[in-house]
Amino acid sequence: MTLSPPKFQLALVLVLAAVSAAMVALICSASEPSFYFEVSLRSSSFGTVQTFYDIGKGFNEHDSERLPLRSAQSTAMYRFPLPEGEYRLIRFDPLDHGNAHLVINYARIVDKFGHTLRQFSLGELRVANDISASEIKDGRMSLILGPADNDSQLIINPGTPLALHMALSARLLFVGRVFLLCFLPLGALGMLWLKPPSFLKQPFQRPLLWAVALFAACLLYCVWAASIGWNDITAGPYEFRLTQTAITCFYMLRTPLTLAYQTPVLGPPWSVPMEFPLYQWLVVFVVKVFGTPLDQAGRLVSLSFFLLTLVPTNFLLGVFRVTRPHRLLFLAVIAVSPFYIFWARTFLIETTALFFSVAYLASAALYSERRTNWLIASVCICGTLAALVKITTFALFAIPVVIFLTKDLFRRPLRLSQWIVVGQRLAPLVLAVGVPLAVGLWWTHYADQVKEENPLGHYLTSTGLMEWNFGSLRQRLSIATWHTLLDRTPSLLTYDKAFWIGCLIAVILTRRRWKEVGACFLLYLSGPAIFTNLYVVHEYYMCANGIFLLGAAGFCIIGVLEAPGGQKVGFAAALVTVSLAFVCHKNLYLPIQRQTHRAFASHVKELVKNTERDSVIVFLGFDYSSVWPYYGERRALMLPTRQRVSDSDVQRALRNLQGYKIGGIFVTGRPIYPLESLLTKMKALGLDTSHVKVVDSAGWDARTARSSPDHD
Repeated sequence: MTLSPPKFQLALVLVLAAVSAAMVALICSASEPSFYFEVSLRSSSFGTVQTFYDIGKGFNEHDSERLPLRSAQSTAMYRFPLPEGEYRLIRFDPLDHGNAHLVINYARIVDKFGHTLRQFSLGELRVANDISASEIKDGRMSLILGPADNDSQLIINPGTPLALHMALSARLLFVGRVFLLCFLPLGALGMLWLKPPSFLKQPFQRPLLWAVALFAACLLYCVWAASIGWNDITAGPYEFRLTQTAITCFYMLRTPLTLAYQTPVLGPPWSVPMEFPLYQWLVVFVVKVFGTPLDQAGRLVSLSFFLLTLVPTNFLLGVFRVTRPHRLLFLAVIAVSPFYIFWARTFLIETTALFFSVAYLASAALYSERRTNWLIASVCICGTLAALVKITTFALFAIPVVIFLTKDLFRRPLRLSQWIVVGQRLAPLVLAVGVPLAVGLWWTHYADQVKEENPLGHYLTSTGLMEWNFGSLRQRLSIATWHTLLDRTPSLLTYDKAFWIGCLIAVILTRRRWKEVGACFLLYLSGPAIFTNLYVVHEYYMCANGIFLLGAAGFCIIGVLEAPGGQKVGFAAALVTVSLAFVCHKNLYLPIQRQTHRAFASHVKELVKNTERDSVIVFLGFDYSSVWPYYGERRALMLPTRQRVSDSDVQRALRNLQGYKIGGIFVTGRPIYPLESLLTKMKALGLDTSHVKVVDSAGWDARTARSSPDHD
């Protein structure tokens, strides 16, 4: 069989692209080190850092790596290439001269993918030479070098020799990734070179192709950007809430699955359920079936639900008669949202609730047109799951659902005989809203009953949190409230004011899709208008309503595309939008994602390492935050700091600890409940009070400046 000239040219281009990509991949695989010794370090002066490693030849200059200090007075990460071998000792020389102050945050060994293979506690970094003073405090090692300390050395002894060998599967994965990154652009350029007339001379004769290309690029960017910092522990902004979800999954892996799942931070009984544990069950499933680490499983499930949200959004756009190319541009805007890229990769239930809520709305919109039984069933199922996972998210989407299901009822005056038809039409509305709401209220009632069994749990019931959830009228009317909320809004796409002004001008000039834009904007405001305090306190709550503002921006672009002669301008607007989103993510969230928090987790583990795993630690001054219990892998009794608890409740909580081993009492900050009173009560009950540890409040406050315990 012979190939026609065009096909032969195409085959030749693809073969050349494949060969070139394979050569680059093999060269990169051979030249790039498989492992790195990684250190986070801050120095008061410039100089050189050096790492020696003993792989059977002792310490020598050949088996070492030097790196210059990048800048003084700022923390930087230094990665020293390591060859494959059996590592007996590692020597780290933090500076090549004296008279300096250094701070080490962490030290670890990672592979070429950034996966941590061995995390060294700071206590494993032993002073060997020329260091005047050293201290480990608040998860950091401080080193003081005197004027004569010109050969400072730290020794790491891993105990048994540390074997570093790259598996064949990992090598193939690296080669395959580099191959694809090279082959895809080379192949695309080759095809453009072969057939430029039909593709480049009249590009907008094939809008679907361009829309697919832009959407695919945005989707790839979303996944790539979300993967940055993927292997870090569950930490960062609002880590009190992240670890609350994570600790429930941690104990689900060790106990039978039940609706009254454990969140062991308020003492026994350990069950204090908040949301219905659908997300947590899925995370546990991923861990058990695929062996994925818990933190990464939580990220994977969350990100997957965000990406799946694009599917019902696509169907919803079909109801608004948006063409396929324009739908893809709309979805591209959602996919590159800096805010969603960041929060979709965290250990939170938000994107799970968002997916089911958008599916709920899309099913209702489709039902309003097609009136089929399976669609009303889909409405009930998706709405019920949305209400169970997070009823505050469901509530926002119930508003447009009601509008869709009642939009045809009152367009014209109805005669008495027609009210029977109205009743028939209202039946789906009762099912669509009533069933999910009833199930959601049942779960709230059940969770409240379980919480009431815990002496401190009644502070977290729906009744106890009524004002916390909804806020006050004064808060709603406060300028400071809306300033806080609007200040966060640009993180959904861009902080460039010209873009948002441009969206408004586009709606005015085109006079297209203005109803959709207005409806989306009002739905965006409905979240903080209803649950004012929750939206003020928790930035991540914008996951529920943020998609509506993205929808408003998307409909602005669609309005331009649908205007006469507006296709080129609309596509350019879409390109500008995604470009601004790229820049916003790079400046706002990328530095946060590149931070590592393993040093603090190691610090917590170091503090609790002498306690038994089944012991309970009493925390005073940490409020309800699950950060320390999760990192330390210990159950806890945490006495709140933001609200006063009665002596009788504290007494009951402490009495429930009888029969448990007390691992210690951790104190920080300025707790409302006095330490002396706590110790007196514990001694009276025969509880161990011999291990009291005071955590530096300044270090703790600095870490949690953006955090306040979650009560939703």
